[in-house]
Amino acid sequence: MRSWVTDLLAAWRGERIVLSSRMPVEVACRWLSGNSASGAGDVIRRSAAKLNTRSAWRPVLRGRLFPADSGSRFVGVLGWDPALKVLTCCLFGAFAVLLLTGSTVAAVSAAHGGWRAAGPGLAMAGLGLFGGLTNRTVTPCSKKSSSC
Repeated sequence: MRSWVTDLLAAWRGERIVLSSRMPVEVACRWLSGNSASGAGDVIRRSAAKLNTRSAWRPVLRGRLFPADSGSRFVGVLGWDPALKVLTCCLFGAFAVLLLTGSTVAAVSAAHGGWRAAGPGLAMAGLGLFGGLTNRTVTPCSKKSSSC
């Protein structure tokens, strides 16, 4: 069984894809993008079908189509949309800051005023821990759509 860290890093990094086809560039571009106006070298971007309406973490295929000797070649990446990578990083960072700040406030308050004074710091640390664990659970599960 793979660990959640491996799944998260694989989704973050994306998977490089290189496909060759005997189709001419125009036909392959129309087939991949659904748009006949695109030509060779244009960026092709396709999102996976929406299986779970509550999840935005859908894989996205991004790449370019180039002419090859025997037809065409697609070079791209299958992974998260870059905007979702930024959102995930910001959410995780915010929860990490809450956890570290709350832990520090709780430790300082406990050292100076006893455990009763550490309550707000412990609540802040608990919120950061809860949010970080929730973010950790939602992200890989949404990668697998409804199988979690």
